[in-house]
Amino acid sequence: MATLVDIVPHPAGAEKGAVLELFNAVGESIGVAVVPLSAVASLRSDQMPTVRPLVYVNKVA
Repeated sequence: MATLVDIVPHPAGAEKGAVLELFNAVGESIGVAVVPLSAVASLRSDQMPTVRPLVYVNKVA
């Protein structure tokens, strides 16, 4: 799951970016990502979330 934190302009004038805060299955914040705004969609009532273990690669302390 993610929460939209901000919408930012692209430095070269391309598509705007969405700053997202990412959460694990129990609601703990696990990171922040910037993705193209077109990659973000609201949750729908006909969707069912799934859960799988998270594996950290090169985790920064």
